[in-house]
Amino acid sequence: MEEEYKTILKSKEVVFVLKRSKFIGNIEYVKTKEDALLFISKIKTKYKDATHNVVAYNIKLGGLMYCSDDGEPHGTAGRPILDVLTKNEIFDVCVVVTRYFGGVLLGTGGLCYSYSSCCKKIIEEATLCRSCLCVFLELTFQYKNLKKIESIFLAYNVKKVKEIYLQDVCFIVALKAVDCDSFKEVVLEKTNGEVKFIFLKKDWERIKL
Repeated sequence: MEEEYKTILKSKEVVFVLKRSKFIGNIEYVKTKEDALLFISKIKTKYKDATHNVVAYNIKLGGLMYCSDDGEPHGTAGRPILDVLTKNEIFDVCVVVTRYFGGVLLGTGGLCYSYSSCCKKIIEEATLCRSCLCVFLELTFQYKNLKKIESIFLAYNVKKVKEIYLQDVCFIVALKAVDCDSFKEVVLEKTNGEVKFIFLKKDWERIKL
């Protein structure tokens, strides 16, 4: 099973204009069909006066893909957006491209170009990351080892999920499952075994590139 794939870190909105038609593209991180439907509803409500709100989503779990032209000629809107997502191998995202008609007909070629270009612009400007199969660990250690631990985090691209500073330091972290054993070995070696590990779970998590 593939243990990582490309997605986005946070939502993004862009604007693309062609022959006075205004296209507003929005992208959101989604993990389920329900997440996608909520986002679509949100954008349609925000731009309820628009001529079209074209949607596409590509969800990794179960290979779920969907697109809709929302009244544009068949195959000229939703499919070009979805094609951009699949070509760039970006998953767990929902894209809604809102169109305000500018009075000039674009034709089928112009529509395909506009919707795909708007999606490409979103991807270019969005913050991309990797969704990775991660191990979540709880680490407890003394303050004297904090700098050593932090440097190892950087080397392994460890994501802090929670930080607690009391008598000792307690971090809940996520790191790639394939790196877990090596990470633990290095931590124990650098701290003379003065770190307590508790395995919490294995799950998908977004990690910065």
